[in-house]
Amino acid sequence: EQVVSTNHPHLLGISEANLKRVHDIEDVQLPEYDLIVSKTMDNDQLQVSRVVCYMHQSLVGKVREDLMSEQFSSIWLEIGLPGKSKILVCQLYREWRYLGQPDRGAHSHTAQEQMRRWIIFIDQWEQALATGKEVIVLGDCNLDLLKFDNAGAEQPFVDLMLQRIYPHGVIQCVQGPTRSWPGQTPTGLDHIYTSAPAKLSQAQVKKCGSSDHSLVLATRYAKNMRENISKAVQEHKKKS
Repeated sequence: EQVVSTNHPHLLGISEANLKRVHDIEDVQLPEYDLIVSKTMDNDQLQVSRVVCYMHQSLVGKVREDLMSEQFSSIWLEIGLPGKSKILVCQLYREWRYLGQPDRGAHSHTAQEQMRRWIIFIDQWEQALATGKEVIVLGDCNLDLLKFDNAGAEQPFVDLMLQRIYPHGVIQCVQGPTRSWPGQTPTGLDHIYTSAPAKLSQAQVKKCGSSDHSLVLATRYAKNMRENISKAVQEHKKKS
């Protein structure tokens, strides 16, 4: 509610939302927004959506369930403004382990299981890029963007993304730490990736509430918005 009232986003994605099947979904609705959950909610072993998206009702589009899996926490949307071309947007959360399993996730946190899930998502991402549409991916990747060349145990996850996604012209837009906790070194776990960097604003990182993760904001410009910005810049130069 605080983020919506302050920033008025068309799309708000939340990682670690932990919305469970047993919760009353009416308790977490926001006026003028549609709430979208991941397919892991349909997984009888998990019964939880670790990510959710609030999509403003001024947007048009659809949920791309064909790009989603009951095994990985991602939400894919094909959205845009009325009369405008549609883009693919994904909110994800790369989990260390599955939540609430009988074995407390002892098996789901192994490197092999984490990689199995990551490959599921990389396949989704490549499939989205293959459509030829503009693709924006954001969320908590649990990979420190400040250490992409020295990621330790997470290096195989970084390398797989660099090898399979970056050749498509995708870039990462966040430039600093997004998570901090007393006594710990700040890390950059929350990322924004785009296949069309000229259409996306510089990412902003803002402290929000008591969360250890900051709010990460970006604006995707429509053509008329870019033209208005260009005109404003030209007018400013004339006055200068």
